Amino acid sequence: MKNIRRTALILTIILSSLFILIFYYKILSNPNGYLFNSKGDALKNYFTYASQIKGESQINSYIMNYPYGENFLYLDCQPVLTIVFKAISSVFPGIVNYSIGIINFLMIISIVLSAVFIYLILAELGVNYLMSAAAAFSISVLAPQIFRIEGHLALSYSFFLPLSWYLYLKLSKSEHKWRWALLLLMNNFFWYFIHAYLGMIIVSFILICFLFEMLSDIFFYHQGKYKKPGNWLITAFHSLLPMVFFWIFALVIDKHTGRTENPWGYLSNIAGFNTVFIPHHAPLRPVFESIARIGDQNWEGRAYIGFGTVLIILLFFVNTALKIFRKKTIVDDKELYRNEHLVAALSSGIVLLFLSMGYPFKADMEFLLDWFPVIKNFRGIGRFAWVFYYVITVSAVYYLFIWIHQHKEKPVFLILAFLLPLSYLFEGIPYHKEISKKITESKNFFNEHQLPSIYLSALPVFNKDQVQAILPLPFYHIGSENYGIKGTDKIQRISMILSYHSGIPLLANYSTRTSIPEAKNLVQIISPDYYKKQLEQDIVSDKPVLVIYSHEPISEYENSILLKCDTLTSNDEYSVLSVSKHDLFKSSSKREIQHFQSIRNQLIDTKGLLTAAAGTASFAMYNSYECVPQDITYRGVGSFKGRLPENNLLARLSGENFEIGRDYTASFWMYNEGENFGQDAMNSRLYVEAKDEAGKIEWLAMMNPAQSIVINGSWSLVEINFTLKTKAKILSVFINGYEQWEKTIYIDDFLIREKSTDVYRIITEDHGQITELFKNNQQIKAADFSYKP
Repeated sequence: MKNIRRTALILTIILSSLFILIFYYKILSNPNGYLFNSKGDALKNYFTYASQIKGESQINSYIMNYPYGENFLYLDCQPVLTIVFKAISSVFPGIVNYSIGIINFLMIISIVLSAVFIYLILAELGVNYLMSAAAAFSISVLAPQIFRIEGHLALSYSFFLPLSWYLYLKLSKSEHKWRWALLLLMNNFFWYFIHAYLGMIIVSFILICFLFEMLSDIFFYHQGKYKKPGNWLITAFHSLLPMVFFWIFALVIDKHTGRTENPWGYLSNIAGFNTVFIPHHAPLRPVFESIARIGDQNWEGRAYIGFGTVLIILLFFVNTALKIFRKKTIVDDKELYRNEHLVAALSSGIVLLFLSMGYPFKADMEFLLDWFPVIKNFRGIGRFAWVFYYVITVSAVYYLFIWIHQHKEKPVFLILAFLLPLSYLFEGIPYHKEISKKITESKNFFNEHQLPSIYLSALPVFNKDQVQAILPLPFYHIGSENYGIKGTDKIQRISMILSYHSGIPLLANYSTRTSIPEAKNLVQIISPDYYKKQLEQDIVSDKPVLVIYSHEPISEYENSILLKCDTLTSNDEYSVLSVSKHDLFKSSSKREIQHFQSIRNQLIDTKGLLTAAAGTASFAMYNSYECVPQDITYRGVGSFKGRLPENNLLARLSGENFEIGRDYTASFWMYNEGENFGQDAMNSRLYVEAKDEAGKIEWLAMMNPAQSIVINGSWSLVEINFTLKTKAKILSVFINGYEQWEKTIYIDDFLIREKSTDVYRIITEDHGQITELFKNNQQIKAADFSYKP
């Protein structure tokens, strides 16, 4: 019997190995030669992981978010691997240049490991060994995590759940429970420090499984084993202990304050019926689409269980219905119900499936998220549906095995035993055709031997001892959810590659749940230089800053930084420039006021606003809200106070004021402070709409004010550009918010102007000398507020 089991296990390994060899031979022959994706999350995850190994592997890494750095738990750098490989590199330095190849290999080989542990689970459940081998191989092929290797590298290890489930199954059946509990403890710790989601998914599955085992024992099996304190202690040891330790560890080592407590996306990144039970790829998706509308299949919620599994579920319910209503049955289900562990595991999977779909929170019970803030932090809740994928496919195979075992004489069941694994394979192959092609499109530019000349030629100017940081333009800062600048794929790629090879940190950021005040300070680096910037004081070094400009469109504020720089080297893709710390933060307020004085006599006064001379385009509309006194104002005594998510009308103007085809800018100052450093104060939706004579509405522009880059202390200047395409009767500007976030907003100094026209207003003068000037809603003070070194 053992020989048959061993042979079937070898068969599983051979089948899955041949499969990955067929589809991923390019990767397996040269795992260090590729990046599975050179954009977005994947690029950032490769960058943070490889940089931790090459540089000084620290709990607080300074490779980006300079000068503050970032805790490694928020960098998605697979901390346990970076620590291990960094230690190995001290003995074998050559491993550093192969760090990318190592995780590429691990991500692909995880398909084989997944098949192995699914086989071991099925074998432990008593399923025929050959059937277990075929099913394990095909279930691993259809597993939804294959899509994660395009971006979320740490989430792509598809064997994490089969391994954990197998260890828990062995613990449940073994007389030497503490031995298996220790292995499970180590396993759970390991996955928490690969990615917090993996650890939380495992622990949630095991704890709910334990709960159902306890309840079934009390109400059905009456074995009394859960009355023993030892079983509770063991569960606390292998599952609760890693969870509690991880969260305490994360709190103690994290020196960054003001992380958002309300991460966006909990009820957006969810699974749904159509992401779990309906195919999202050919060959079956087109068939379903021809029958009914499938709708949007949320990528985060992908956990499709396969058409074969759906048929087994339907047969199970038909069989149950026949038993209840007609006392007839296709197969006796007692064998299924007697498997206490599988029933508990399936029940746990169903609970987590409902959780992954947003229940009970989206059923008008979202307030519960405020009671359990830990749950809210896992905003990609759709990932918990992976548990259901594994338990339902294993259960389907087990249930089919029961049918075969009880009806050996009926060929239909033997045919089903062959068709079920074949159906998984049939539907899973298109996944791997798509992925295997995509992941070989980008070369591994973190490998110095593959670095193109366009990067090699620039590296000599990246002297780590002579400069302090790299400022990328277009600028990007992703992660705080309160101040967000996306930048471009190109600038992210160029800046991260050059940062990795030079070891110079980035004055930019791409991570998760970044400190709100740190994000605010960093984004302000591209605000106009006549505003006081906390970052100047936080940057201790006086060394120059390197600026990488990717030759892409940039804002006028970013362009003002370029004008201060000296070019060091340039090519067709990008330029590398240098700017001193003094020049980077040097105020231009004096120059701006002098320029105004030189043109002052040429401007005309229209209701307190100074605009271009008569005969040129000079439309402007301004509201200071001085007639609405408030406690919180940008200047003066009044401001607009509104509530979100309600619609708040900021302006309604006659369309006669606007010309078709002309560019306009609406701007206002928005209060960015409040509880937890202004958490969500800026997160809202700003719209400009035009309504014609017939009442037809056209959206001219929309944006999230959190993307604003002009910051002056507790206020941010929100600017939105729009162009009238057709004649309008009424033009309106209003702001609203997301339904789940109720908050108060403050807005001051609303201005609409023609984009090409400067609008001035003298705020204060002292004996004929301007001390504060209003220019296009910017506040320019005569005093230079730069910090003195």
